[in-house]
Amino acid sequence: MMKRSGRLFVCVGGLMMMTACSITEISTYTRQVSVRAGLYQGGIVENTDMIRVPNLNTAGMNDVDAFTGATHTGMNLGIHVLQNLKYGGIETGADVMTNKQVFSYDDLNNGFTGTREFSLTQCSIPLTYSMELFKKRFPQAHFRMKAGYLAQWNIGAVKEKGILPDYIIHQFSGGALLGFSLDILTLPNGSKTGLFLDFYRGSRIYTDFYNQENFEMPGSAFIRYGISYQIQSKED
Repeated sequence: MMKRSGRLFVCVGGLMMMTACSITEISTYTRQVSVRAGLYQGGIVENTDMIRVPNLNTAGMNDVDAFTGATHTGMNLGIHVLQNLKYGGIETGADVMTNKQVFSYDDLNNGFTGTREFSLTQCSIPLTYSMELFKKRFPQAHFRMKAGYLAQWNIGAVKEKGILPDYIIHQFSGGALLGFSLDILTLPNGSKTGLFLDFYRGSRIYTDFYNQENFEMPGSAFIRYGISYQIQSKED
């Protein structure tokens, strides 16, 4: 899954680089600051393939209920800065995302039963290349696509019940980010409101008996979406 996601982001990045040559040249360099708020789904990507877990396939069966995970929808809040260049732009900023994830253990063969609940907070910094699409057809919409890298700092508060395996929360993670944004309303003072949608896939956050270092599936991922408020652009 990680490899397929990586190939997807490489293809999208290549498409953006090829398309960048046809983007309308920007006559002035502007800096746009926007505040974003919305919902967030994701966080820890747990292992769902129990075939490689010891002692679960002695009878030739895959015990899919030995370890399961459930993710609750959370919130995200951030501030972003887009520096427009001659072609496209560079976007960065800071985001805070929080949600709850619950892992359930029901594995009598290995002696683990109970639940582990994470209140996960992720602070992230993106660095992406952004380009505006369909500018000639929809000049006021400012529909943008961006792709790049996202670095995360992971903070987890844990509640446990039962007999559970040891675990590690990796404090730092990172990976590929693909995002879209659209302006929907320009206010009288020149500020704008819009919508955003981001997709992310990155390195692992959580390691335990069922999510070992040599398992390919565990990682981190999210979808976040919401509304943005862009302060009036400033020219350099």
